[in-house]
Amino acid sequence: MSTNRILVGVVVLLLGATIAPAAWADTFSLAFCDTTLCANGVTGPFGTVTTTLNTKTGAINVSVMTNFGYGIYGGGSPAFGFNVVDPEAGLAITNVSSGFSVGAADANLPGFGIFEYTLNGPTNPLSALSFTVNRTGGFSSASLLDELSVGSAGIRNTFFSAHVKILSGVGAGQTGYAGAGIVTPEPVTLVLAVSGIAGATGAWVRRRRRDRVGAPTA
Repeated sequence: MSTNRILVGVVVLLLGATIAPAAWADTFSLAFCDTTLCANGVTGPFGTVTTTLNTKTGAINVSVMTNFGYGIYGGGSPAFGFNVVDPEAGLAITNVSSGFSVGAADANLPGFGIFEYTLNGPTNPLSALSFTVNRTGGFSSASLLDELSVGSAGIRNTFFSAHVKILSGVGAGQTGYAGAGIVTPEPVTLVLAVSGIAGATGAWVRRRRRDRVGAPTA
């Protein structure tokens, strides 16, 4: 088998490994905060929210990760809030990570307004939360969770909000809500990465051909 064919095979495998599992994701920064969380000079960002579409099931997987020194906190208040672009028929929240549970609907998260769906959290803060959202007929895009909260937000209306506790450093012990409303589409990064791999491989193949043409014959 020629070197060129091997290289083509490698590129195809890389494309498959990169694109096939890709479930079209958006990542949001928990960059905004209410006055209690951001007291005493505290500023964000506090973590990220990633929504990933499973193209086979139509479900959206949600992953919330806090930055170092912060945790997702319940303490008798909703730990996380989100919304869903209509329709919402048959909506189900499943695969909720340990320590969390499905909470009340249409709840107010101070500073960021009313969210259609919430999750309750632990008294002892955790650094990560994950769960799955699906509905009758499934979703076609991860961006179908990109719906702003409503009502008098105070700080601003956002797509997501998390109850955060500061575990160390400046403001240790403070709690409050952080909001996420800045999105970075993941597929763009994937396409750029794959394009770079294909381009670099193509240049290598062309260079090999030129070297072979110019090489002296025995």
